[in-house]
Amino acid sequence: MQKELKIHPPKIKPKVLFNRRGALGDVLMLTPLIKRFYEERNGECEIYILTLHEHIFSNNPYVTQTFNKLDNSLSFDLIFNLNGSYEKNNDRHVLDAYEELVFGYRSEQRFCELYPDNRDSYYVDSLLSNKGDFIVLHMRGISRLSDQVAKNIEREIWLQIIVNIYNNSQAKILQIGGPEDLFFGDNDRLIDLRSNLTAQQIKLLCARASCFIGSDSGPAHIAACTDVPMVVLYTIAPVEYFLPEREKGVTLPIKADIECQGCLRNVKLGEGLNCKREMQCTKSFSPVAISSLVFDLINQKRTADLCI
Repeated sequence: MQKELKIHPPKIKPKVLFNRRGALGDVLMLTPLIKRFYEERNGECEIYILTLHEHIFSNNPYVTQTFNKLDNSLSFDLIFNLNGSYEKNNDRHVLDAYEELVFGYRSEQRFCELYPDNRDSYYVDSLLSNKGDFIVLHMRGISRLSDQVAKNIEREIWLQIIVNIYNNSQAKILQIGGPEDLFFGDNDRLIDLRSNLTAQQIKLLCARASCFIGSDSGPAHIAACTDVPMVVLYTIAPVEYFLPEREKGVTLPIKADIECQGCLRNVKLGEGLNCKREMQCTKSFSPVAISSLVFDLINQKRTADLCI
């Protein structure tokens, strides 16, 4: 008797959409979720990302495709809309809110990842030729929404920090960010690299820096993908909910010296920031103390490098 031949239909991988429009750091924090989702399914899925920051996922091995506008020709088997997920749950870390929505429980491997390619490496190598010791500096200058402006640090604070570092070290200061962000001068030691670098290239730059110092913003989360020593300044954001989670490396969070620091935990989604103190937190930092911390981290790294 002839055995019946069974023909199995080809296995179709489910299409999954993760939707997080912005901001840069919030989008970057999708990367550990995407990796976890992919690995828990042994790669048997196609992952799509809807975001304004598609460049974050360049070369990402777990992502099938990105969009900045929804492609109506595609249908999805599963959609995770992460817009507003932590804003509605502002009593926990951003990653806790993300993981609760996607998985229902937290994991331990929550480190953001970026994937530079050979062109990125070549560009950064050429950029750093003969640069010597340097720090990476990001001075946030966004000027649109009140809850975004309140994360900017007063210009005079940054200027004093730069003067202290410039006068008391030989380190070059590489200033990164976008066209709205602050910068001071452009010479052989104060170097303006704003708008010149992709996220992947910023990662490579930070990996070779003596220290990173910056605002609570996307570039800090990019720097946290490396082991560079970091100093990050916080105004309205609660440090325990916004501090980048790192696989390795020291991060020193500096809170504004004012009792209402971290007030963002009290702002409900859609309300906006209603500051009665005219954002005094943006001025409540000690440039001398911050510069001293930067010098300490640079010396610790130099000592550690000598011991390797």
